[in-house]
Amino acid sequence: MNSIFFKSVLVQPPVILGVQLKPFSPYHALTMAQFDNAFVTGCDIDVHDIVQAVMICRDEYEDKCFHLEKFHRSALYRFWWTVRLYFLDVDQALKDLLAHTKTYTTYPSVWRESGKKTHSGIPWQFKVVAQLLSNYSFSERAAWNMGVDRAFCYLANISENSGSEVKSQDAMDLCEWRDSEHAEDMTFDEWREWRMGENGNS
Repeated sequence: MNSIFFKSVLVQPPVILGVQLKPFSPYHALTMAQFDNAFVTGCDIDVHDIVQAVMICRDEYEDKCFHLEKFHRSALYRFWWTVRLYFLDVDQALKDLLAHTKTYTTYPSVWRESGKKTHSGIPWQFKVVAQLLSNYSFSERAAWNMGVDRAFCYLANISENSGSEVKSQDAMDLCEWRDSEHAEDMTFDEWREWRMGENGNS
């Protein structure tokens, strides 16, 4: 569990396709969702998604998609990138981007006393930023640029101070099994195996 908190501060974003990325932030996640980028939609990823993700993740909130807009507006810039891609390892870029987004979206699990999960139509990125702004003295710029993993570590601290419990994934699974309708007819191991099968088929 502690490694999640340590990693949120110590892990540095990678260089991908020769470009230094920023920590994967709520701003990046929201922008990629806005453009239906496959790294956040779960669709098949192609070269366009890779280049677009690099363009987005190299900028910060205050840059307002500067490099992505430049890519769309400048034929010369697009040509330069087309030439570059012939000499760069796109397959490795895909692996690195998947690792980048995964690293920055690993965060502590918080279990509220009710054991209930609530959902609304508000994008989670706005919820995260709103919580950071209302509970800490971060500027809007800092909140939008913060790595998702570090932001959730701060939110876990808020939840724990409010009476929730920060748990490991195994502990979260155990709580979910106890509250499920299968607790009476399945052991915990049977239920977890069943759920993994269900998730794999979905």
